[in-house]
Amino acid sequence: MTHNDLVGLTASRVEKMFGCGMILKEPKSIRLHYSPDVFAVKKGGVTFQFEIKVSRSDFLKDQSKAHRQSPETDVGLFRYYVVPWGLISPEDPLLSSNGVNWGLIWAQTTGSMRLHVVKGPNPRKSLHGFSKGAFPEYECPRDHMAEMEFIYSLYRSLVMGSAGEAIVVGSIAERIYNEAVDLKARCSRIRG
Repeated sequence: MTHNDLVGLTASRVEKMFGCGMILKEPKSIRLHYSPDVFAVKKGGVTFQFEIKVSRSDFLKDQSKAHRQSPETDVGLFRYYVVPWGLISPEDPLLSSNGVNWGLIWAQTTGSMRLHVVKGPNPRKSLHGFSKGAFPEYECPRDHMAEMEFIYSLYRSLVMGSAGEAIVVGSIAERIYNEAVDLKARCSRIRG
């Protein structure tokens, strides 16, 4: 399984598994010099980072990155490494470094292609959900502004189709109306 395959699998499973309503694959931000592989937001503003590693050497290399050395410049209240089944042991000391406890998810890459939480808060076994304070030992310091920029960039791209334009409510309504009229005309041509 390639890195991109595992990013796609993670993004597709996070919504149901963790109850996240917003999932971003490799989001960009001018505030950060890196992109998390999968960034997700749950109702109530709880954020997650899922970092994909397909080799042990990639996992080891990740430890030396600046945002791993200064976790307050990173994103995600809860953070998980997602790896092929058994690649990293839940007892690996690097999962707890620089004051951050990372969760670990093993990906079954054959058959049912599922994710299994082997370390950290497990949404299937938690009575508390993922509210702030439910798992204090796994809550990470984070850059709230960078998280907001991810969300803002997604919003702008959804609403405007471009992050470089100002959002004007009247023009959005006009665009939605025009696209609906255009879509209706296309549908009638297809039927007719």
